[in-house]
Amino acid sequence: MRVPERKAVDDKVIERMLEVMREKRISQRDLVEYLGLANGTFTSWKYKGGKSYMSHMDKIAEYLGVSKVYLTGGEDEQIRRDTITRSEAEIIRMLRDLDQRKRELSYQIIKGFWEDEKKIQAMKQESLRDIMPDAVRNRGL
Repeated sequence: MRVPERKAVDDKVIERMLEVMREKRISQRDLVEYLGLANGTFTSWKYKGGKSYMSHMDKIAEYLGVSKVYLTGGEDEQIRRDTITRSEAEIIRMLRDLDQRKRELSYQIIKGFWEDEKKIQAMKQESLRDIMPDAVRNRGL
């Protein structure tokens, strides 16, 4: 006997979530794990019309890298915050699981890498200026 195909409820917020999740290749399981919810939770929202997701909108929007306004139907959001990648969201999740001391240490390490990168970029720019012919440099190019 064939199982009838389930039809998703008509819910614009769920549709927006699914749209963003497809774009970023985020699975329903990834999202509910991030939220600390049971595996079947998203399926329940999608097919049974539950709205319990509303109490998780801040974290859902953060994980998906969009605003709550966008998820709840705001049309004017191509301004989707600087979208964060899946790995960036995972780093945020991991940091939140650490105690404050380890979180601060992690921050200092990442900040050190970032500062080193900025110094390297500045040195590269300086090197380019040093090797540029005087005629080009004098023209302000």
